[in-house]
Amino acid sequence: MNDNDFKRSPYLELHRNDAIKWNIWDNEIIKRAKQEDKPLFISIGYYSCHWCHVEQELAFNDKEIAQIINEKFIPIIVDREERPDIDDFYMRASQIINGSGGWPLNVIAMPDGRPFFVSTFLYPRESGDQPGLLEILGSISRIWNEERGRVLETSDEILSLITSRSKSVEGKISFQEINEMIGSIYDRKFGGFGSSPKFPNFNYLQFLMIYDHYSKKNSNRSKVEKTIKAIINGGIYDQIGSGIHRYSTDEKWEIPHFEKMLYDQGMLIETLVLFTDTYNDPFLMNIAKDIIDFLIRDMNIKGLFLSAIDSDFNGEEGLYYLWDMREISEILNESEITFLRNFFDFSVKYNGKIIIRRKDVDHSKEDEAKIRDIIMKLRMARDRRGEIRKDDKLILSWNCLTLKAIIHYSYYDPSFISFLEKAIKKIEEKFVNERDVLRTIRRDEKGVRGQLEDYAYLSDLYLEMYVLTIDESYLN
Repeated sequence: MNDNDFKRSPYLELHRNDAIKWNIWDNEIIKRAKQEDKPLFISIGYYSCHWCHVEQELAFNDKEIAQIINEKFIPIIVDREERPDIDDFYMRASQIINGSGGWPLNVIAMPDGRPFFVSTFLYPRESGDQPGLLEILGSISRIWNEERGRVLETSDEILSLITSRSKSVEGKISFQEINEMIGSIYDRKFGGFGSSPKFPNFNYLQFLMIYDHYSKKNSNRSKVEKTIKAIINGGIYDQIGSGIHRYSTDEKWEIPHFEKMLYDQGMLIETLVLFTDTYNDPFLMNIAKDIIDFLIRDMNIKGLFLSAIDSDFNGEEGLYYLWDMREISEILNESEITFLRNFFDFSVKYNGKIIIRRKDVDHSKEDEAKIRDIIMKLRMARDRRGEIRKDDKLILSWNCLTLKAIIHYSYYDPSFISFLEKAIKKIEEKFVNERDVLRTIRRDEKGVRGQLEDYAYLSDLYLEMYVLTIDESYLN
């Protein structure tokens, strides 16, 4: 394995010097596993994942664990963002075996990749009645040597369930039934869908709005508006720097899981613009612009967008986004703090520090201008804390999704069209060649080849840019 292969992804590079001697997924590694008759130990994660960092620190640099994995298994590390196909396959296995999934995702599989054990985060040693990774590895190593038939039977059964779930189902789609299904899990008290942990579920919101458009009714507006307001006023939204965190750990949208993913920014912009299109009410468009400004300011690499901003800062989750009143008092005067309290809430705390949330109260244009001036002071102070880690690889499909959202915003504000034109040229220069497209690029180095979603989002981007500009070159 070439060391340079690890450099194509910051997540892979992060694991290059672990005590475990990781390999990157490819056909040669699978061939080697078959030749050596060893099971695969596959760990799937991503750079901005807090618990991935914790597992690396506690388990993957543990000498006993590393020794057994290096000797008895073929260890493979996977960045789920560059290989969503591998991640999807094993995530389905996790849902079949455990009823749920998440990251880091640890898989033990036959040499050909058929899984027979899947788990999310594992502590290195036994904790209470829960076995640790060391105990699990020991047990599986024994079973592999002494009871191989059990392993084969389990892996075949799981593979059969995965493939059966992948088959298409014939029949008519009832959009009314889908509308009712989404409505049945709507949280009337706090907005959103389901309980904690609560994800924004932008696809649900967009479906509800599209259903309203085609049914000529506004039956879903209250659900959509309440949810959007809860999100953009809550702790899940960065009230100081803009942009949305990945999900809320609670049902009230107060305490987020703090990483910021590019695709979430794009989908939130798209949702805000669709609300304006559907209900002819532009009150959310200033938030859409704030997110675009945030992307160009904090996630921009030479005209395209990096993948994610980490949740951890100085070894602590969320620290970059948290405040205490002493610090705020050093930045703002008493009058500014009193004014800000009319529109923002400082009561929710995480690890003893404040998560700033916005109150759902009316305010004048003069108030908004003053709010923005005060928030700018806080943002500039936060910037001085230092640089937060970022996943600096570029992903084609995520960039195309986000640029498409900015295209839709541009029907209301054309000021970003020049940026869009330059971004698409960058995509053509970096990702597209005569034979195929790339999925990832990092620091101008080519990453992995494009997957179906990359081709789909790129095609969609070209079509949308043609409709916006009526420039036929985008059809070619």
